[in-house]
Amino acid sequence: MQERSFRAFVAIEIPDSIRNMISALIGRLRERDVTNCVRWVRPEGIHVTLKFLGDTPAVKERVIESALESTAAIRQGFDLSLGPLGTFRSRRGARDQVVWVGLSSETAQLLELAADVDRALVAMGFPMETRPFTPHLTLGRTNRGVRSVPSFTEDAAWPPGDGAFHVNHLSLMESNLRPDGARYTRRAIFPFSRSPRIERPL
Repeated sequence: MQERSFRAFVAIEIPDSIRNMISALIGRLRERDVTNCVRWVRPEGIHVTLKFLGDTPAVKERVIESALESTAAIRQGFDLSLGPLGTFRSRRGARDQVVWVGLSSETAQLLELAADVDRALVAMGFPMETRPFTPHLTLGRTNRGVRSVPSFTEDAAWPPGDGAFHVNHLSLMESNLRPDGARYTRRAIFPFSRSPRIERPL
C-alpha cells in the first residue's frame, strides 16, 4: 500500500482586507498584460511562504505540528506593511520571472521567524533553505518561453497607505496542484505567545 502524503508548506496567511487590495492590484496589472505573458495567482491563495516542505508523509504531520507549535509559542506578534512592486528570477530558469509585492515594517521579526521555522524543520530531516529569505507576496509568474514582459514595477495607486496588518500565528498549509492552478488548504494554525490554540479545520 502506498504511503499517504500531502504537499506541505509553512506560511503566514494575510487578512481579507489586504487580500482585497492585492486583488485590485492584480486586476490593474492584468489589464497591462495585453500579451498574457504572466500567469496571475488567485488572490485567495496569496500568502507569505516561510518554508516549502514538498511531498510529506502524513505520518509526519503530528511531529511537524509539534515543532511549529513550539516555534510559535516563543514568538510575539509583529506588524507588516505592503511595500513596492518588484520582480525577480524564478528558480525554474534565467528567463522566468516572478512578479511580487514586497513587505516592509517589522521585517526583522519576519526574517527571524523564517529562520526559526527552518531550524525546527531541518532538525526533523527537511533540507535547509539555501536561498536568502525575501519577504514578499507572489502575484504571478511568467509563462514558459516568454522572452520579454511589460514593466510591472510601477503603479500609481501602489503601495496603499493603509496596507498594514498584524501577524500573530503560523499556518501549516497543503497545496493541491490542479490543471487550472494550485489550491491551498490550511491544515493547522499555531498562535504566537500564549494565544489560545486554533483547532485544525475539518
